[in-house]
Parts: sequence; structure tokens; C-alpha cells
Amino acid sequence: MVSSVSGAPRGLFERDGALCSIFGQTMYTGTTTLTSKGTVKGSGKVSTAKGFVHTAIATGNTNYTWDGTTLAATTDPHLPVAQSVARVDSRFVWVNADGESVFWSAITDADDVGASDFFDAETLPDGNKLALNIRNDLFIFGEESIERFRNVGTSAAPFVRVNNSIISVGYVGGIVQTRDSFMFLGHDKDGGYQFYAYADGGAVPVSTDSVNELLNTSYTQEQLMTVSGQRFNWRGVDCYTFEMPDRTFVFSGGQPANWGYFTNGTPGATVLNQWGYQNAKLFNDTWYVQKSDGLYKLTAADADTSGDFSRGFKTFIRMGDESVFTLSSLELSLAQNIETSSVGLSVSRDGQIWSPFLYMGTGGQYDNKLRFRGVGGLGQYDGYAGIFIHTTSSVPFSIDNMVAK
Repeated sequence: MVSSVSGAPRGLFERDGALCSIFGQTMYTGTTTLTSKGTVKGSGKVSTAKGFVHTAIATGNTNYTWDGTTLAATTDPHLPVAQSVARVDSRFVWVNADGESVFWSAITDADDVGASDFFDAETLPDGNKLALNIRNDLFIFGEESIERFRNVGTSAAPFVRVNNSIISVGYVGGIVQTRDSFMFLGHDKDGGYQFYAYADGGAVPVSTDSVNELLNTSYTQEQLMTVSGQRFNWRGVDCYTFEMPDRTFVFSGGQPANWGYFTNGTPGATVLNQWGYQNAKLFNDTWYVQKSDGLYKLTAADADTSGDFSRGFKTFIRMGDESVFTLSSLELSLAQNIETSSVGLSVSRDGQIWSPFLYMGTGGQYDNKLRFRGVGGLGQYDGYAGIFIHTTSSVPFSIDNMVAK
């Protein structure tokens, strides 16, 4: 932790060389010392858009601007309370809280909206929920679709819909903006809930079948609408986390897609809870995140804020003909390990019930191969064997360096 403060983590953004954070209903600036700058009403995650003169802040309760010195509520009578804000070509675009319309501002001034300066994404009669700038195109996310606009119109109607660009996927929550794209939790026109990434002009599903099963059987629509997402880089890997009501999914790309979990502390190898760190922001070459008790830095250390750092993975062995086989040993390469550590193995015959962990010491070798044997081998399996590797030690290992015999 770099600064202690209490309150729900609602957002981080940068303005004029200062890191700004909103905890509860208070906005602060600073990192090691947080200085209060005023009240930000509301309770949910805020949306921000940075301009030349000020940063616009939408809360779903009150709209604000922050110019680096003064936090002020907007006063333009034509601008309603907004739930989202974006900026395109120096115009601020506000999505009002009831989802009926999208408002645009005058050049550079978020608090200057004309009486007729609004439009609606009307391809489908669904409510508007979010505005996002991707490659200077304006994306309006609706309950049933996503529409794309460009600032190529007249001053009376600057944003024009891009032909044939509608995406028939509804926005649910957890938007994460990537380099030139975005990821989010959504649902397609006739299907269930999935995580999507924007690519080649469309929304491409990226969540696995097991993740989709959880989304569609373990949560209500109201719970899914509260999901929050973020992106950060840890040890050279881009991580996208999605905070669910009872756990935190993490996606790190790859083919096939790599999905796992982040959790807080070491509650147990088979226990999941929320990670709790949100709203990651890169500031002065350091990633900062918020938690309900303060501002934190993300580091490469093998430790959590509350103690040990736990890591592990699950995989499986499956025989194509579903034949019975015996697993006598499992070998795990622990390259560059120079500490005496302990790594555990648990096995399963059905992927649901797992054996107690068999822990083995690494012995502190530089290039040690850890061999799990057990008394009489590791058991007999009917076409399938689940493998679970877990440790709370500083041990670098990879599923690619595992051999089962």
C-alpha cells in the first residue's frame, strides 16, 4: 500500500501530472500522500474523459469537471445527469443516465451543451449505456447492440453513423479499453452471456465454455451488470481482470484463450474469493490500483499485500479412446529455481473431487526437476485424469514443462 484511505474504489485518472483517485464520495490527488479535492456524489465506478482544458467526470448522479485545481459540478441546463462520457475531436460526448439520448458538447468545453445537441443510437430501440472512443471513432454501447459513429457531419449533427457497422451484441458490464480495441461482458442477440473482444469490425467471443457456463448459471442479470474490468501489464504479460460477485476472472490472451483467477491472499488452493484491486492506471511507469482501504502499487514481487503469493494451475490428461490408464509419476521442471520451496500436486478422476495435496520439496537446485510419485504411483484412471499444481513459494513453473508417465 502506498496510501491509506477508506471508501469504495471508484476510479483513477491522470491530470496535469497528478494521479487523481476517487474513494467513496471523495476525490484525491497524489500517491504517497492523498490530498482531498472535493466531493464526488454517487456510489458506482465513474467514467472520465480528458480534454485540453479539463477532465469530464460522469457518475450517474452528478456530472463534474476537474481542471487540475477546481472540482466543479456542471451547470449547463441542457446537460442531464450522465452515466458515461467520452471525448472525440475535442467534443465531449455524454450518455445520460436514463439511456434515452447521447449529448455532445461544444469544442473543448464539457459543460457547454446546446438545447438540440443530442442524438440516439436508433438502429435498435434499446437504451444507451456507454460511450467509448476507439481510433477516434465513437462507439455507443446499448442494451442490445453497439453502434459506431464518426465526427464527419455538420455542426448541427456532427456524429454520423458508420454504414453497416452495427454489432448485434448487447453490453452488460466490465468494459476494458485495450490499445485499439475493447473487451466487455455482453450477450448476443439470441444467446447467453460471454466475454467479447472487438476485432475486425465485430465482437468476437473470447471466454471459454467453462467460463460461459459460470456466467449463465451462477449469476443473475443484476449481478452481471455490476461486473467491473481493468487492464494492466504484469511481468510483461497483459492481464485483463473482471471482478465478479464472488471471484475475479483474469484473461491473458493466447491461443487457446488463457483464463484463470486472481484471489486475495492464500485462502486455500481450492478456495476462490474476489481479488479486490480495481481501476488499474499506469502513472509515471508504475501501475496503481485501488482497494477499499487505499491506493496500491503493482510490483513483480512474489507476495500479496496480506502475505504469501499463491499460484497454481489446473490441467488434465485425456485418452482419446477413453481407455483405462495408470499414472505412475509426474515430472515438473522448475527452471531457475534457487530456493528451497514446496510444490503440491492434487489429482482427480472426474474434475470435481480432488485428492489431498502431495507436497514435494524442490531442494534448492538451480535447474531442478520435481518428480511426484507417491506410494504405488498416482493411481488408475478411466480415460481422464485431472492435474492440479499449487504452491505458495517463489517457484517459477509452467504447464509446458510438465511430463506425465
